[in-house]
Amino acid sequence: MLKSTFPLLIKFLYVILGIILLSSLIGLFSNGIHLDAILFFKYIKHIIYSFIQPDQLIVIGMNGASYSIFPTIWPFYNYSQILFFSSFLLSILIGMILSYVTMILPEKGEK
Repeated sequence: MLKSTFPLLIKFLYVILGIILLSSLIGLFSNGIHLDAILFFKYIKHIIYSFIQPDQLIVIGMNGASYSIFPTIWPFYNYSQILFFSSFLLSILIGMILSYVTMILPEKGEK
């Protein structure tokens, strides 16, 4: 069990590291073609901080106004979860009913 879990954990960490490095890649080329390593590392620090505290994430609109992401996402997320769980429970209920009906059918009706 541990032998199969450890490589999976390493792959997961590589994926997280790749996402962080690709997301902060824009910091290298902020001044055109000139490389800016200091800004690159600032972006890495900012992205890691954003992973730790996601409630502080903001989106800056085209008009320059900043909006927080999570107060607008939570109602849609909760609605999606309600739809998902209700459809899941409904599918389980319908499956149980159909299984019960199949069990009480005579042998000729099952085929």
